[in-house]
Amino acid sequence: MAIDFTLNRVIYKLESLYKDFPLITDEEKGNRSEEQIKDKWKSKAYSSYVVSMLGNYEIKDSYKLVTDDFNDGGIDAIFHNDEDKKLFFLQTKFSKTKSIDLAGICKFLDGVTNIINFDFKNFNNKIISRETEIEEILRDFDYKIELVIALANNQSIAPDIEERIKKFIDKLNDDQVIFSYKVIYLKDIYNHMATSQGSKKIIIDDFYLDNYGVVKKDDNNIVFYGTTSAKYIAQLREKYGNSLLEKNIRYFKSNTDVNNGIIKVLKEEPENFYLYNNGIKIIAEKVIKAPISSVDKNYVLLKLEGAHIINGAQTTGCIYDVYKTSTNNKLENVKVQIQIISLEYLDPDLGTKITRLSNTQNRIENKDFASQDPVQEQLKKDLNIEGYNYIYKQGSVEKEIVNDKTSTIDEATVALGCFCEDINISTTIKRAYGSIFDDLTKPPYKTIFYSGLSSYRLLNTVKVYQLVQQIEEKFRNNPENTNKKLISIHGNRMILHFIFQEIKEYYKEIDIKYYDFSDLNIEELYNKIIEDIHQARITLFPDAYPAYIFKNISKCQEIKEYIKNKQRNL
Repeated sequence: MAIDFTLNRVIYKLESLYKDFPLITDEEKGNRSEEQIKDKWKSKAYSSYVVSMLGNYEIKDSYKLVTDDFNDGGIDAIFHNDEDKKLFFLQTKFSKTKSIDLAGICKFLDGVTNIINFDFKNFNNKIISRETEIEEILRDFDYKIELVIALANNQSIAPDIEERIKKFIDKLNDDQVIFSYKVIYLKDIYNHMATSQGSKKIIIDDFYLDNYGVVKKDDNNIVFYGTTSAKYIAQLREKYGNSLLEKNIRYFKSNTDVNNGIIKVLKEEPENFYLYNNGIKIIAEKVIKAPISSVDKNYVLLKLEGAHIINGAQTTGCIYDVYKTSTNNKLENVKVQIQIISLEYLDPDLGTKITRLSNTQNRIENKDFASQDPVQEQLKKDLNIEGYNYIYKQGSVEKEIVNDKTSTIDEATVALGCFCEDINISTTIKRAYGSIFDDLTKPPYKTIFYSGLSSYRLLNTVKVYQLVQQIEEKFRNNPENTNKKLISIHGNRMILHFIFQEIKEYYKEIDIKYYDFSDLNIEELYNKIIEDIHQARITLFPDAYPAYIFKNISKCQEIKEYIKNKQRNL
C-alpha cells in the first residue's frame, strides 16, 4: 500500500516533468499495446529522472541520454557528471514488486564490459552515435565509473546478484578504485523529488577573509576566522537566496526590534558595526585554502564546498535589506566578523550539534528547534510532491511564495493538536502555545508530530482550520452574537477540537486522501458547537470569565464531558 502510494506520487511528478518531451518515438512504439507503451514511457521517464539527479542535467536534456531501446545491451542510460568526474551506466527495473534478476544483471554487466572495451558494434544507434564522446571520457584518467541500478520499489537486491556485481567491480578495480556501484531505490527518487525545489550544493569559490586566523586539529585547519565586508555578504545572499540559510535554525525575520536595531547601526554607525554585532558563523563540508593567501599573511582566499550560514541569519538579512534599499550605503567598508568551520575532519554528526549549540541565545524560541526534527522535513518533502509549500522555519515566509498552497508549522500545530482526541492538547495550545515545543521528544509535541504523520492529515486539518477562521470572523462581526462573542474568541481552540471530533466519522480517509470539504456545512456545525459550549458554560461556570475557563484543563474537561453526557441523553 505504502509503495503504491509513493510510486503513484512519483509517476504523477514524472508526468508533469516529461509530458512535453518525446521519450518514445513512433518507431519505438512499433506493435506495442497501449498498456505496454505506457509502461515503457514510465520506465524511460524514471531513467531520465535518475540521469538528471545524478548527472545534474536539466530535465529538458536528461531524456536525451536514455539509451533504453532494442539492442541496448541492458544499459538504459549513459551519462556523466563533469563536476564529480564520473561516468554512469544505468539499468532501470521499473516494477512495483520485483528487483533486478540474475539474467538482467548479467546482460547489463556484459553491456558495460563491451563499452569499456570500446566494442560498440552490437548496440543501438542511441549508443553508437555517442561512441566518440564515451571513448573520450573512458580515456580521461580523472573520471571514475559508477554502475547504477534504479528500482521502482524499496526491495533489496538478492545477495547472489549483489555478489555478482561486487566480483565484477573488484575484478575491474584490481589495485585502484575506479569502478563502483550504487542502487537507487524508490525512496531515494521520492526524497530527491521532494527536495528538488531546494538548492544544489553551494560552492563559494572566492570567500575572502581579512586579518584571518585558524584553529587546527591534528594539523588540519578546522576553523578559519577573520572579517569580510558586509557588501560581500549581501552579494552572497543575493546570489544564493535562502539556500544559504538552509541549515540555519531560522531564516531572516524582518521588522523585529533586534533587526531594526541592526539596520539602524548599518545606516547610522557603519564604522561601529564590527563592535556591536556578533557576526556570522558558516559551516562547510570542505574548505580549501587558495595559494594566493601565502603572499599576504593577513589575507586568505577560501573555496567553500557545501556552505551554509548556521548562525547570523538575522545579520545576513539586515545587511541584504540595506544593500537592496539604500542607494548611498558603503557596505564595502563595513566589517563583519566571520567564523568558518570545516566539517571535513570532524565527526559526521557534529554539523547538527554545532548548529544547535550555536543558537542557544535567549531570543531563540523552542519552536525554532523543530526545524531539526526529521518529521518536519519529511512533511515538507511530502507536501512539496503535492505542490504545497510547508514552512517550518521562522522567517522563511517570502512574499513571492505565500499563497493558498502555503501552510506553516503554526497552522499545522493548532490544526493537528485540536484534531487529537485529548482535549488537554487543544487546551494547552490555548493556554501556553509555546510549551508544545518544550521537549521535542515527548508529548504533546510527539502526539501532534509523530513519526509517520500523514501529509494528508496535515493538509486536511489545516484546511478545516482555515475554514473555521473565516466563520469565526463572520460570527464575531455579527451583532446578534454579542453574548457568545467571548466564547468564539477565548474558546476558539475548544470549538475547533469539537468540530474535528464531529467530522472524523464522516471523513474516515483523512490520512490517505485530500478533501476540499465542499460538502461540509461548517457554519452550521460551528453555530451548533458554540451553542453547546455556551450552555455548558452557564451551567457549570456561570460566574467565570471565558478567558480563564478555556485555559484551564480541568474546566475544559468538564465542559467536554457535560456536552457528551447531554448528547447521550438526547
